[in-house]
Amino acid sequence: MPIFDLHSHFSFKPANSRSPNGQTPPDKDHWCERFKDKKAWSKFIAKFDKEVIKSSQLHGNAATEGGFRLIVNGLYPLEHGFTTKTLNHALATLVGYDTAVLEAIYESKISYFQLLEREYRNLLAGQRETRNSAAGNSYKVVDSFGEIERTLAAAPDTICIVNSIEGAHAFADVLFDRQGRFVSIYKAEKDFVRRNTGRDGTSWFELHIEAVLANIDKVKTNWEHTPLFVTLAHHFYNHICGHSPSISGIFLETAVQQHGGASNQTGYDTSYFFLGIRPWGLRILSHMLKRENSRGEKVRRILVDTKHMSPQARLDYYSQVVDQRLKYFNDRIPIVVSHTAVNGRKSLTRFKDNINAVFPDEKASSKYFHAGAINLFDDEIKRVVESGGIMGLMIDERRIMGEELPPEAGMTYKVFKEVAKRNKKNLGHWTELRQKHAWGYLNDSVFTQQNEQVLNTMRPLLDQLRPAYLSVIFRQLFHIMDLVQERGWDHVALGTDYDGVINPIDLYPQSSDMKTLQKDLVDFWESRLGSNDLAVATVYSKHLYGKKPLYWVKKLLWGNGMEFLRKYYNDGYLLNGVVA
Repeated sequence: MPIFDLHSHFSFKPANSRSPNGQTPPDKDHWCERFKDKKAWSKFIAKFDKEVIKSSQLHGNAATEGGFRLIVNGLYPLEHGFTTKTLNHALATLVGYDTAVLEAIYESKISYFQLLEREYRNLLAGQRETRNSAAGNSYKVVDSFGEIERTLAAAPDTICIVNSIEGAHAFADVLFDRQGRFVSIYKAEKDFVRRNTGRDGTSWFELHIEAVLANIDKVKTNWEHTPLFVTLAHHFYNHICGHSPSISGIFLETAVQQHGGASNQTGYDTSYFFLGIRPWGLRILSHMLKRENSRGEKVRRILVDTKHMSPQARLDYYSQVVDQRLKYFNDRIPIVVSHTAVNGRKSLTRFKDNINAVFPDEKASSKYFHAGAINLFDDEIKRVVESGGIMGLMIDERRIMGEELPPEAGMTYKVFKEVAKRNKKNLGHWTELRQKHAWGYLNDSVFTQQNEQVLNTMRPLLDQLRPAYLSVIFRQLFHIMDLVQERGWDHVALGTDYDGVINPIDLYPQSSDMKTLQKDLVDFWESRLGSNDLAVATVYSKHLYGKKPLYWVKKLLWGNGMEFLRKYYNDGYLLNGVVA
């Protein structure tokens, strides 16, 4: 059974790091697993964060083994706010970038748009590099649903890549004044809001916005594959809209998180968590959705992915764009949430108006889920379904786990954390062994022996953890169905976010491990239908709607994504507004 992934980062590491035998990035090889060089390895970050696998989670050979045949690839220029003079070495270990690339971002020697174009062009060039493809297959960047059908019919093992972009900051240029000094857009925005214009009667901030619009035009007009959608917000304030809290750990502490604390100009100020879409942000958003460029030429629409937007920004998007589609665009705008989870909370507006308070009528429904604003509220889920949109379910443990486990998990949350902690230690050891093997410190026979020892230690722990993880996945899905009934099954897909520096659930640390996903889901569902706990058996039976578990699992992993692309990934809709 093939897998459709609505959001992951197939081209992220090849564009910004080198393969084991590669040259200075960008590196066209998208097939080999990437490990940091010994000299670039940070023991500090390896010890501090054992959860995120430090090699690539998604590359061509792993994707092939895992069954991935259609990936919506999120092109992503890493944000300046992550980079610091003192921690770039540690960051390189975590995200897989070469340190030189991080230094160029930190010193503003390369713009977001330059990084974006470099990653895209490298992805295109890599289609011809198949020497390291273990299965002898290739990947192909496609431009329509029809092309996907034709490609897979001719060569079923081909990995089809659909373009998307994570973070509209990707359209930004770096601006310099006449003396060659870097122009801070944060300061320029403040000056613009205060009506303090810059050079020659035109503010620097207005020049920034015009550059963003011009770069959207370039992507729509000059690229061979217009992105299907763009995630409007991301981790840091991008001068377009507010964003939801999304970072934890050491980088939360070092990226200036406190209210009013944007002194290093990262923009990660808690006030941005409550900000909606800026007036000029609506202009940018409209420019993405329009079917013509600035010269009036017909071009494809780019859809909006609402992931990472702040609650107010999402409300603005729904009320000022989606609900006004007849007035402004005269057709349907499907809501895309590419990699997400539910939070079990009822109302986006109520959450916003009461500063994150959990209400009594939400405590039961939210206890199994991460209740943060970055996840989907009940009223949003209904909107996605009503719009004909799609939701990609994440496998990031930090986004899907709540503070309790469902009864079918077979353990308490406390026991789960204890077992997971032991397994994380083994995952860290497993990563270290793989690093040493890649560096040549362990020969093949010694690595095979030690690797098998670690895996044998992990297997019984994973057997304990499996019911916990799978029960949470199913409760996510069942919560959606409880809100919109059977039709909800038509609007869910998988959005892994592999290589998005996530902590995937321990069952599937890399995309290759997904080869068991379909069987794991079906077996678990079928086993719970016969549970001795009548309440559990009832929950798992009522969401079948007269079908077998395999029917719904296939829709989740493949069918729904393909149907979404059939409707919207074609010139009929993107150019002419006709839904197939």
